[in-house]
Amino acid sequence: MEQKDENLILELTEYASCAGGFELPPNFPKERLDDKEFMMRAVKTYGANLCFASQRLRDDEELGFEALAQNGWFFEFLSKRLKHDDRFILSAIGSDKPYGMALAFASDEMKNDKEVVLKAISGYMYALEYASDALKDDKEVVIAALSRDGGNIKFVSSRLCADREIIQKAVEDCGGYALKFASEELKKDPELIKIAREWDDNNIPF
Repeated sequence: MEQKDENLILELTEYASCAGGFELPPNFPKERLDDKEFMMRAVKTYGANLCFASQRLRDDEELGFEALAQNGWFFEFLSKRLKHDDRFILSAIGSDKPYGMALAFASDEMKNDKEVVLKAISGYMYALEYASDALKDDKEVVIAALSRDGGNIKFVSSRLCADREIIQKAVEDCGGYALKFASEELKKDPELIKIAREWDDNNIPF
């Protein structure tokens, strides 16, 4: 690699590591951002460098997979087309550093795939929001989501909101907020009310 190219890649990486998406210096040679060979080296150096690629190259499958192999969070920098491609969604969700919010862009089939949804939840605590209605009614999936954050109770099926184990798990994590989503019968449960008040006496919904 020429020293000039190496310096340009280091400059890209410096800006991408700050937050991704910052404007590059005015004197940066923008034509390099549409040079696949150069951008491949840049992405291999640091996957977030994909955020600076031209629209054409953000739609390049090889570059996309290279970025996701490093970190599922780099899914954000893919083109709209690739974001709706199940191969890239699965790659983002299943990476060593998963990005569960990719589930928002998934097909109905992927949103109804229990293994995919569980992996998404492991990477993004609120991924349950994007799961199918059937999986929002799946106790194993729901418990996995509530283990990440009790606030997921707002995405749970009405049937499971009448399940005492489910509601108790949510109430133990976020008090009266969770109790708001319980069935009418469970809202009156003295033990659940007690747990909610211990968590936050000012957030009981009745």
